[in-house]
Amino acid sequence: MGVNPLRIANNWLRLARERSLPKADAFCLSTVTAEGHPAARMMMLGEITPTGLSFFTDERSPKVIDLNANGYAAAVSSYAVPVQHS
Repeated sequence: MGVNPLRIANNWLRLARERSLPKADAFCLSTVTAEGHPAARMMMLGEITPTGLSFFTDERSPKVIDLNANGYAAAVSSYAVPVQHS
């Protein structure tokens, strides 16, 4: 069975919250516009589920428009809490 990146990210987030790291929920969300231009912005993470990340935003925001035009995105957390992989 392969490594599940969402499970790893969820463990990192849990540990960061347990350690009271500042802004543990902050992450950078990068998308691509319909014209092919990259766009990145800092977001607050809602939760990590087995199907992906949830975050809070207005449904009319540019990031939602980008995701509807091109369903791909990248997320980068500013914390890498050491976790032993099982």
